[in-house]
Amino acid sequence: MYCDYIQSLIMRKHFLTILSVTLLLAGCATLSETECRQADWEALGEADGALGYPPERIAEHREACAEYGIAPDADAYARGRLAGLDRLCTIQGGLAHGRAGRGYSGVCPPGYERDFYDGYQVGRRIHDVRTELERTEEDIDDIEFDLRRNDLDETRRQILYFQLTEKERDQRILRRELSTLEQEARDLISEL
Repeated sequence: MYCDYIQSLIMRKHFLTILSVTLLLAGCATLSETECRQADWEALGEADGALGYPPERIAEHREACAEYGIAPDADAYARGRLAGLDRLCTIQGGLAHGRAGRGYSGVCPPGYERDFYDGYQVGRRIHDVRTELERTEEDIDDIEFDLRRNDLDETRRQILYFQLTEKERDQRILRRELSTLEQEARDLISEL
């Protein structure tokens, strides 16, 4: 059983390492050659605006595409980005952005920033509580796995039961908090 435990830890670490490397490589270039050649710059600008990228994002696209001798259509990109900001800079956009765990770099125009931020604050708290709840549930799974081991002495078993009780209490608190936040999000949207 102990070997199974070690094996599961190793598998998790391998998965996290592979995921990290994949994300790092994906961040190296914003667009591939095919994407540069087939780009709908207005649609790309809209997508970037809706994701909250600052206007300087086009410089990253320009750098990625320069390698292939392609220049972005800056006017089309700017038009699209503004349309994307129209979707982002709302209460719903802020909720979605926060729930996804994205940061905010102050891209919303002053007249729209308050709506975005009202939604973003609630969405970000939802994200943070969900993340903490997931970690707590993983901790519970790990403790329950350890409790199934046959080679535990009584003292270690009691410590694990105490830890399990604490984590289950934390889980209940986080679930209540998440439920309250989800209701707060529904109330924000219903007020529109």
